[in-house]
Amino acid sequence: MGEPGKLYRPRTFMAARARSHMLLLNAVVLLAWPAVISAAVTVSASLSEALYSAESNTDCASLNALKDQGTAGGVGELPMNVVRLRATVPGVPDDKVSFRWSVLKPEFGVLVADQNIAGGGSQAVIKGICAEFGTEAGPCVLNGDALRFYALPSILWVAPTCDILPKNTAKQFHGGVARFKVKALMGKQKLGKGGVRVGFGRVASIILSADEQNGLGKPSGIAGGVRFIFSSNTDPNGQSLPLFGHYEFSNGAGDTADTEGSCTFEDGRHFDACTGAKGELDYHAMGRFLAAVKEVFADNSALCDNITVQVLACAPRGGVQVIRRPRLTAYTPGNPRTGKVDVTVRLRNLSVAEHGLPACGFLLDENVLTCAEEAVFAGGSATKSTQFTLEQLGIPSDFVLRPGRSIVLLKLNNVPLINVLPDTATLTDIWTAQTVNAGGFDATDKYRIKGRPGVTAPAP
Repeated sequence: MGEPGKLYRPRTFMAARARSHMLLLNAVVLLAWPAVISAAVTVSASLSEALYSAESNTDCASLNALKDQGTAGGVGELPMNVVRLRATVPGVPDDKVSFRWSVLKPEFGVLVADQNIAGGGSQAVIKGICAEFGTEAGPCVLNGDALRFYALPSILWVAPTCDILPKNTAKQFHGGVARFKVKALMGKQKLGKGGVRVGFGRVASIILSADEQNGLGKPSGIAGGVRFIFSSNTDPNGQSLPLFGHYEFSNGAGDTADTEGSCTFEDGRHFDACTGAKGELDYHAMGRFLAAVKEVFADNSALCDNITVQVLACAPRGGVQVIRRPRLTAYTPGNPRTGKVDVTVRLRNLSVAEHGLPACGFLLDENVLTCAEEAVFAGGSATKSTQFTLEQLGIPSDFVLRPGRSIVLLKLNNVPLINVLPDTATLTDIWTAQTVNAGGFDATDKYRIKGRPGVTAPAP
């Protein structure tokens, strides 16, 4: 210890001088990298809207060598199903930055390293004494450890294949959006973060039809015999499509057929592609199948659609009739005249002998009637489904609806309509009558219910 009452000024001065040198050094570092403080990461995508992948190509070596779309005159460019994502920190060279990529849920497609990595066996990112990291999906695919260890400023995203299409074909699938985030670091110092979105299957589209019916609004699918004529039309919707390759049709029962020709039916309807007339996609069993079409382009990108068909032993024609009284476009809860409704649901058998098949007598399914109701209101929407059995409706289980006849499946009286929200709600009801031997028949009913917060549902 020093002597009492004495201060060691030189030591104190030296410490202060050392601190000033350190502050000066830090200032020099910050001046050298002006973007380090609260830096924003700029993220760009070579495409904002991608097509589907005909097949998932994750070959790093071949993709890495290709330029962004629209930069090489169409030669040596990335296909329309692959997007190059690029991140930069303004004012900081890429080789001074580590980039950490991630995908926000729901995840679509596959991330691929933007590197000239030879294919073949897996390559370890880190290899320790007793374990290897980053080898789960081969040298190119980035998931798990491989994505965590990937630090380059650019990365490739391969759009999903047609397998992503939903099996419910009553509604058109409008594609999706893949969302990506990236963080930038210099050593352990965080420089900033950014993000980008890429759509797929949202612009251009292809619609598949079976016997000239596209299946939209038909939850039960298109019913017919063992032979369907499948056809499709493509809508570019303003998007420039790659060079055409071929069409691939599948009946969902294991048979496929390619075609490159268009067709025109006797009623004058024209389609870009058709197949099935020669029996190449005939069915060999009764039941429900998910048929599909894929328009494959020369660059391995694709457009795709699917449709549900029901193969039956007779030629079914039928319809569901929904009768509302009073039939209004908008109802007012609590109003004695427009706050309640009577509903009748009728099934009609319109079958006639056609396509070499006899007319159908409808054998009603045990779960004969379903109502899928969607409510759209300010700030959201909701969907619920209600099912009615033969027993609930008082219909004998052995009842057969003959051709030319009809049956009232459901009759409801004085149904109160309620909407406690302040705004009008729009309701869409899809009624489906199901048979054992002739498939299902659908009807769509739309109406609105005005908002009346003070009117609540009556006690049961």
